[in-house]
Amino acid sequence: IFGSGAPQYRGRSGASLTYLDASGANRVLEAHRVYQLASDAWVISSGGRISTAPDAPTTGGSMRDALVQLGVPPARILVEDTSQSTRDEAVLVAPMLRQLGRQRAIVVTSEFHMRRALAAFRALDIDAVPAIAPNQAPGPGWDAWLWPSAQSLAFSSGVVREVAAMAAYWARGWL
Repeated sequence: IFGSGAPQYRGRSGASLTYLDASGANRVLEAHRVYQLASDAWVISSGGRISTAPDAPTTGGSMRDALVQLGVPPARILVEDTSQSTRDEAVLVAPMLRQLGRQRAIVVTSEFHMRRALAAFRALDIDAVPAIAPNQAPGPGWDAWLWPSAQSLAFSSGVVREVAAMAAYWARGWL
């Protein structure tokens, strides 16, 4: 499971509540679905802190907690929680896969992010198989993207970010 926001709220009592954003929730649901279909499966929940606060939750930890709530046995979940990029995730997860005796991994991420995630793993000789986490929220029709709005700006920002990241990864020889 790759990258997603895991914001944290602190109450007046000092107790905190961590939740996944929509993208993270979609990835967890897809990882759970794939886990149920695969025999002898392991889940590696991956992602570091998205906040600079030292006590902020990690994406990997937050997703692990959600997977356990959905019924994935904690003993079948490994957590990588120090990465700060897709490249970091691939570099840190590859040895975990090898320790499990696995050369193939089902990579769960969003449609936008899948190409770069697969390329990062394949560059490390991991046979990466895609499992796209579908966007559960219904979106507007195609024509809505033609008009300026917060949704169309977020969509175009995501496209620009992925194109720039692919170019940067290619320039660094990470693909």
